[in-house]
Amino acid sequence: MSLRFEQIQVGGFDKNFSYIIYCDDTHEAFVVDPAGEFELVVRKISTLRLEVVGILLTHTHADHIDALQSAIEEFQSPVFVHNAGACAVSVDAAQLITGGIEIELGNQVITVLHTPGHSEDSVCFSFTAVDNQPVLISGDTLFIDGCGRTNDHMITDLYDSIQSLKQLPSETVVLPGHNYGPVPSDTLAHQLRSNRFLLPVTFAGFCAERLGYTVDT
Repeated sequence: MSLRFEQIQVGGFDKNFSYIIYCDDTHEAFVVDPAGEFELVVRKISTLRLEVVGILLTHTHADHIDALQSAIEEFQSPVFVHNAGACAVSVDAAQLITGGIEIELGNQVITVLHTPGHSEDSVCFSFTAVDNQPVLISGDTLFIDGCGRTNDHMITDLYDSIQSLKQLPSETVVLPGHNYGPVPSDTLAHQLRSNRFLLPVTFAGFCAERLGYTVDT
């Protein structure tokens, strides 16, 4: 069986999303980015009768982890965080991850994509949902019709990360970290046509869109 997911707008700092990824066969689940009105996530976990076996972090900016301690206390589960963000998660249960590794959930796997640029520890989570639908939880790397903030020092990283995401299957469903777009999720195929940060074919063009000026590499 494939994995399923729930997208939950938890509010928080600015229209934040949290996610639940779960396996139909085993009823095991991961919670992604516990934040905001976290009780909405707990309620959905209870309704679906799931067992949370881990907490995944797309990055460690405060608005994405402000309910992390509550999630740890609620579920007693390990926290999967990129090693560049380890210092922000002072928990004994921290499990350090890097790009390219696969995290097992039930009888399926979730692939970690390291996508720095918005932050050094930014990652996306890629997996296959029902009907062989590829899914990407993109955190603050890629929004619907937008992308994460960055600066002169990390713009090259963000550009490279965005270019790598553009290579994913066009039917991939993009699930962002914030509800900033006209819709809460979209296909990569449509984003490749509508997202102004995916349209530039050069680094200079991307800089002009994201920063408003170009920088030397």
